[in-house]
Amino acid sequence: MTHCTPEEAKLDQRRTDLEGALTELRKQDADWGRILDSEAVGRTGLGRTGIAGAGPVFLNAQTQQASIRAQIRDVRHDLDQINRSLPDERQHLEAQYGREEVGRVTDFVTRYEALDKMVRSSDALYRLSWLITLALILVEMMPAMLKILTPHADYHHLVRPEIRESQQRAVLKLMAYAEACRTVQ
Repeated sequence: MTHCTPEEAKLDQRRTDLEGALTELRKQDADWGRILDSEAVGRTGLGRTGIAGAGPVFLNAQTQQASIRAQIRDVRHDLDQINRSLPDERQHLEAQYGREEVGRVTDFVTRYEALDKMVRSSDALYRLSWLITLALILVEMMPAMLKILTPHADYHHLVRPEIRESQQRAVLKLMAYAEACRTVQ
């Protein structure tokens, strides 16, 4: 989505930041849940006691998970507030700045003109457009250049008599046609 004002960009950035924080908090909540499960059943592992039941590690994990869940609630509350205020804020900003909608352009001519303006506005794009043009010219000319540059092969020696014969037949037909035209007159 393109932003026409810095205020809209800030709102969207704040929303994106909160969504990222919420995702991270959910991961932490799941990690603490795994620790709780491991301690409840007495699994051994890195940082685990291996003793089943509610010991000090279990209680600490419970406290940490409760803290993470409180943070998740706070972030969700902030996200809900932003989502509720976003339409109102956008209407306020549109009224303040008089935003205009630009229709989608689908015709070739308009796109070509826009591309031409874009290419001419950047030296790098201008050079790239010439490089692409030269590459296409080279690709188009490659068969003719190969024909000129390659030596004659056995195929050429086999085809040459047939070409001469076809040329002679064409000349004979033309001469017969010219003779027929003279006799008609």
